[in-house]
Amino acid sequence: MAMSIKSLQKHQNKHDENYHADISSRSTQDRMKHLTFHFAKYVGDVIALNPDWYKEIQIDKSKFEKILVDTFIIALSAANTLNMNLEVIFANEITKYPTFNDTFQLSSGYIQSTFNDRWYFATRLGMYTGKMAKQCEALDHLENGNYRDNLVAEVQNILLLVAHTAFAYKIDLISKYALRILEVEAKSIL
Repeated sequence: MAMSIKSLQKHQNKHDENYHADISSRSTQDRMKHLTFHFAKYVGDVIALNPDWYKEIQIDKSKFEKILVDTFIIALSAANTLNMNLEVIFANEITKYPTFNDTFQLSSGYIQSTFNDRWYFATRLGMYTGKMAKQCEALDHLENGNYRDNLVAEVQNILLLVAHTAFAYKIDLISKYALRILEVEAKSIL
């Protein structure tokens, strides 16, 4: 399934307005807190797949895929909340690759060795989420800082992490995204 980054953002925005009005109607600050909680939950979910990281065990790949796709969905929602134009942010990659799935297939050897590791994903997502939580907390206290730019940077980091990880695991992120959105929408009474 081919979708541009712009069409993904529009689709996610429409989905959020129609199926998560309780969140999309909140202030930007409250939405970002809520989305940061989601990211924190996903860090815990990845770790729970194998809490004893030093032991080699088989995990349920479908559970990891679901966490990865849900992280992508929330990252798109966060990008929209912060009014991030992902086409501009990822302009260099987009000019080379026409669809989101193709955009991040760069340096495949590096990506395969680095991002094909659930612990790498969990620690990086945890680090980015912690930085987002600090910005939300600092905003609550009206501390000095550049909250928006810092939140934008971490959402961008999360999007890159998800895209690279999906590529390393050979997960068709866009097809899985579309299926997951349909699953969520099917649960709605509307």
